[in-house]
Amino acid sequence: MTTPKVIGIIGGIGSGKSTVAQMFGALGCIVADADANISLVLQQVEVQHTLREWWGDAVFTEEQVLDRSAIAGIVFADTDERKRLEALLHPLARSLQEEQFSKASSSTAGLV
Repeated sequence: MTTPKVIGIIGGIGSGKSTVAQMFGALGCIVADADANISLVLQQVEVQHTLREWWGDAVFTEEQVLDRSAIAGIVFADTDERKRLEALLHPLARSLQEEQFSKASSSTAGLV
């Protein structure tokens, strides 16, 4: 089996990364969206439990929904907190990406 090429798309906010990824998807590539994967990870009960242990109810709304802006306020004010959050989320998001890419077949055009 031929291994599909892996293509990374980087760029600033509003630079067209999502548009380019959609184009690759239309060409038969498997597209793993890092932002979407982080959103999925943040919905995991275990992750939310850990965040509540770290930062308490301050990172949840009254409806007990994770307040991403409250988390942003914490992690952008403290590099150590950002690194701690990344250490929690990134391996889980990477696992999701690997799972998505594992579905590739010899006919898959590429992995984005």
